[in-house]
Amino acid sequence: MNEFDLIDDPEIGEQFYKKGYQDGLKKASELFREVLLDTLIAQFQSIPNEITDKIHAIDNSNVLKELIIQTLSCPDIEYFKEKLL
Repeated sequence: MNEFDLIDDPEIGEQFYKKGYQDGLKKASELFREVLLDTLIAQFQSIPNEITDKIHAIDNSNVLKELIIQTLSCPDIEYFKEKLL
């Protein structure tokens, strides 16, 4: 048996899949968080720490993606803050 034979084991294959999936979700959230913060800075020049802290607490990539989209139509940072809360 070599290291590649382990992948034929359904349980180990499933563990690899789950680990890869979770890692992918984590990377997506990190990327969307970075894009959101960069977009806010580009649009409003600065971000209050309260907003930055709340954004860092969000782990759901779909929520972060939606916030990026909302940022593009926010007239000011206070409006975005209301959407975030």
